Amino acid sequence: MKPINSHNRPVQSTRLQGLSKRVEHQGVEKSELPDVQQELYTASRQALTAFEQVQPTRDNRRKLGAALSAANRVLACSVATHSGSAGPIGVALANFESKNQLGKLLGLEFDQSVAEVNTDVKRRPLEETSWVEVPAGEFQFGPDKQKVDLPAYRISKYPVTNRDFEKFVSETGYQTQGNWRPPEGGYAEGDKNAEKPCVHVNFHDAKAYAKWAGGRLPTEQEWEKAARGTDGRLYPWGNDWRPEACNNEGSDLTPVTAFEKAGNVSPFGAVDMVGNAMEWVDSGTIRRPGAVLLKGGAWQNYRSPGADQLSDPFGAVRHTSEYPDSTYAGFGFRIVTDEMPEKTQAPPTASPNQPLAILSEEAEAKPAGQGGKVEEESGLEKQLKQAFQNLTSQLPQSDQKPGKSLGVLAEAVRSARELRPLGGASDTKEARGASDTLHATANRVATLVGATASGFVPLSLALKELEKHEVSMLDSARVLQSAPKTSLRPEDGSKPADKMFEWIDIPEGKALVGRNNEEVHVKAFQLSKHPVTNDQFREFVQSTEYEVEGGWRAPEGGQYSSKDQAKEPAVNVSFNDARAFCEWAGCRLPEENEWEKAARGEDGATYNFAFVPSTLVADSGVMQPVDQVQESSPYGAKGMIGNVLEWVEGTTERRPGSVLLKGGAWSNGGVKPFTPERHSTDLPNSSYGGFGFRVAR
Repeated sequence: MKPINSHNRPVQSTRLQGLSKRVEHQGVEKSELPDVQQELYTASRQALTAFEQVQPTRDNRRKLGAALSAANRVLACSVATHSGSAGPIGVALANFESKNQLGKLLGLEFDQSVAEVNTDVKRRPLEETSWVEVPAGEFQFGPDKQKVDLPAYRISKYPVTNRDFEKFVSETGYQTQGNWRPPEGGYAEGDKNAEKPCVHVNFHDAKAYAKWAGGRLPTEQEWEKAARGTDGRLYPWGNDWRPEACNNEGSDLTPVTAFEKAGNVSPFGAVDMVGNAMEWVDSGTIRRPGAVLLKGGAWQNYRSPGADQLSDPFGAVRHTSEYPDSTYAGFGFRIVTDEMPEKTQAPPTASPNQPLAILSEEAEAKPAGQGGKVEEESGLEKQLKQAFQNLTSQLPQSDQKPGKSLGVLAEAVRSARELRPLGGASDTKEARGASDTLHATANRVATLVGATASGFVPLSLALKELEKHEVSMLDSARVLQSAPKTSLRPEDGSKPADKMFEWIDIPEGKALVGRNNEEVHVKAFQLSKHPVTNDQFREFVQSTEYEVEGGWRAPEGGQYSSKDQAKEPAVNVSFNDARAFCEWAGCRLPEENEWEKAARGEDGATYNFAFVPSTLVADSGVMQPVDQVQESSPYGAKGMIGNVLEWVEGTTERRPGSVLLKGGAWSNGGVKPFTPERHSTDLPNSSYGGFGFRVAR
């Protein structure tokens, strides 16, 4: 092991070194916290810089993740100590944890001091990127509209596309660290997927591309100025939320030009800066010093009616913090350059605000029956028609709540999931697209209903939009109904799950679930002791030749390089991928109530352990192999809180087209994501570096 060069070593200031010694005894003084925050942030940024100069091997990536996690944990422990939330015993544990973690940050060493560089690789000429100019001057930054003066720069007019990134990988031989991958044979001419934002790239992938393209990633301030101009507007087009102006609560990514005519253009001419894909920026936050930021909101994100600046995922003000090694189906990027052209033209102005047309990206409703005619109306069609009939009759009555009808809609969408083929020749692009559209449209219906009930949308417009959404969902239902059914089950009738997992018994009886500890009755079932691992998911893919929907991919040669990697949870799998695995293995996903009982026990305990950072894999920078996780539920299930979020069968009326995840992931910070009564929602075709699953029977 060779240490990184001294000028690249993370910060070792007198204050930070003194902190490492003092924390063993009395911790950080409350008055010191702001300075400590800044020191930890600086150390984290220098660790990132050092990593860029070494080989990005798996071992080096894990070391960087541990160092960045150290910064977050030291700060979290220090804050907990002074907030009183840790309690007397917790204070001692927090101080002990801080001491150990800080040592990781100060003593960071990478293998190989200098990365190998291919000197034959030519950088992309600047003129091959479409740029828009952002002139020098002040703009209003952040929710408080702080005046910030920036020099002139240019930012790419569009997010980096799959075709752009494919060219980079092809010409440089770059090995992606995230889960981006092109189709076999590359993108053909006219393939719309080539013009979609490049996603499933991590922060390091984005920086590598930017360097090749002769630029860099924008800072948060540069990104925000390019998105909102100098007048402090909330969105590129103005201050009013316009759901029809960007790809939000959608069924999939769209080409980067898809919403240009709809007005998703900033005052400087940058297109698609909100919606479609969130974008990595080269900035962090002292609240989470080991993370980096993303801006702009993604295609599967949800905006609550009346959301404020800090809770609106599509507002130019808000940012999300993630570890640089994270990947997601909605993480993309664009680049900037400091090189200015000799002659510049006046920047174009953004399209003016247009009348609100709620959730109607399609210019015209598609004719019913487009997906293929069936002789008799299916059960799914009846469910959908009943849900829409209830909604249209209830909406005019202001004293009635549409929750029951949205519940019917959620059940209809669940029926649609059962119809979707999960593998083989019948699992076509058309079938997958119909399933994605149906789920996303269900969420749009719920958003529309909420906006109408809140007075944001006129009733007449709501009823018209409901009619359009009903047509869209019925078309999708007919495609799924007519798709031939296939099976991934082994031909010999065996159930691989019988031998693949160690099962624990969950007895029949009551359980307290949800934030209100509602008492429910749960039938007896069995749950896998651990989440599904990479090795187990690899066996499924190799046995069935299943085409994975999410970003998971098998190792080269079919075998993992280490036992630890093989035993890590399988992540970057979509809900549909998890269901396909279950069909092959002869098991199923647990229901939300089942999962929660297994995690909390009958008495509804929030935790079966003392919640301190060292107890579970949380805000840790890296995943852990399932057999190394210590946290155990009352019934003996391992790793239900932390390490990975787990897909479960269940939904919510607020987002009837989405499904649930439970338990918090390695990349999550704070306490909130790790409370077992809490759930997250995401579309079933989404995938993330922290989305995994365990199985039941």
